Parts: sequence; C-alpha cells; structure tokens
Amino acid sequence: MNILDFKNARYVTSDNSLVDLEIFTDKLGWIPTTVDITLENPGGDVATVRSWLSDNTTAIAAFVAPPQLPPVTKTHFSSKTFFERYTEAEQDAVITASMTSVPIKKAYDKMWGSDFVDVTSQETIDGVDALISVGLLDASRKSDILSTEII
Repeated sequence: MNILDFKNARYVTSDNSLVDLEIFTDKLGWIPTTVDITLENPGGDVATVRSWLSDNTTAIAAFVAPPQLPPVTKTHFSSKTFFERYTEAEQDAVITASMTSVPIKKAYDKMWGSDFVDVTSQETIDGVDALISVGLLDASRKSDILSTEII
C-alpha cells in the first residue's frame, strides 16, 4: 500500500461550479496523469478518485468546501452619493447653515473636496453628530446617513 500525501486541485462539477478537491500522490510524489472522479453520494461531499498509476489504486478523497468569505462591506462613497443620503429638506438646511456657520461651512467644503466619504470614520460620525446637535438633522436619521452597503 502506498503512503499518500494530499495536494490541492480544482474540479469543475457538471453544473460548471468549481470545488476544491484534495488529490493524492504516492510517496514518491507521482501525480496521476488521469483521474477518474465520480460522486459516491450525489449532492454529498465524497468523491471516488481513481489514479491510473501502475497499481491502478483507488482512494477516497473529500471535497474541500470553498472557504465561506465574509460579505464585502462598502464604507467609502463619493461626496455626491453621500450627500444624496440626506433628504432635500436636510440638504437645504445644511447648505443654508453653511452660509452663516464657519464650522459647518468647513465641514461642508471638506466633504465636497474629498475623494470619498468614509461613513465609518470618526470624522464623518462627528460631523453627523454636529449636524444633529445644532438641529439640522434628526437623531433618528443618523443610522441611515452612516449606513454601509453589502456588495
């Protein structure tokens, strides 16, 4: 009996999805030139792998499920996209206030001058909190304005 080492490979299923499969080699590192893969249990996670080596060995290899990647969260938005999260009335209030309040004008101009707005940055959170504290935004709107998106 050969001692088997496992190597990673990719297998295309009948529905054209890719799965990782651990393919065996013998103790000398020979990799089968032809591999016959059939499902032991259709829909299951076991496959029969037959190597066409000199001894025609058959081994059972387990499908390795692709890693479950966490969802990608978008936190950066263009200034335009970020400002469009505000209602028309909120936009008008911020623009009007920026004409008479230097701190609001600085924050407003900085937002429009930035390459993007990161809704998770402390600076952005503090800016929204400042608009709430002076009554330009209702506190209930904070989570909508600072929300991230799953992409």
